[in-house]
Amino acid sequence: MTPSCQPRRRPAGGADLPYPGGLLAGCMFAALALLFVEAGVEGIGPEAHAAVVVRVEVERDVVAAIRAGRVLSLECTLPQGDAAKAMLEKYLAAPGDWRQYRGLMTVAIPFKRLNVRAQRKVLEAIFPEDYVDEAGWWHKVSFQGEAGMETWWTLSEWLTGSGANYEKVQANAYNRQHPAALAFGRRVLIQRALLREGFAESARKRDPA
Repeated sequence: MTPSCQPRRRPAGGADLPYPGGLLAGCMFAALALLFVEAGVEGIGPEAHAAVVVRVEVERDVVAAIRAGRVLSLECTLPQGDAAKAMLEKYLAAPGDWRQYRGLMTVAIPFKRLNVRAQRKVLEAIFPEDYVDEAGWWHKVSFQGEAGMETWWTLSEWLTGSGANYEKVQANAYNRQHPAALAFGRRVLIQRALLREGFAESARKRDPA
């Protein structure tokens, strides 16, 4: 079903449309859910529109978001004109895709369409207690209940590039202590050998909990 509030576009003259509430206005994020569907993101259905969304500011007008504990995105309030092009190219894996968002005031870019640097920004914003050391990426499970449920599959997809790697992640000696369902507050390890390119380095280092 199409959300009642459509993505706002700028009028031909370039002036902003009235938009009370800024980026966090509820109806705008109903429209952002539609943008996810149009972009071909799997796992977004009508029931997900009402799921809990957690947002963390990355920088001015840019917010990392996770829906239902499983669907990551980068939400941006776009400037006018060429500045929007420069902003989007900074985050997109395929910079030329900025044209798909031309004229919109607020957009949600699916995680899989972000470049590696932007994906790291999203993950580190949403999961501030994650870190990398010689063993790999240590992840702290941070969502449960109404906020959604993290899964081995989605975690493997984000960090290794394929959800199908979840069995290899689970097979690690440290992870064998965990049940099939990830428990809130527990640490899991994504082995360094499985990490995607660009995910094996981090300045944040702590001892595993």
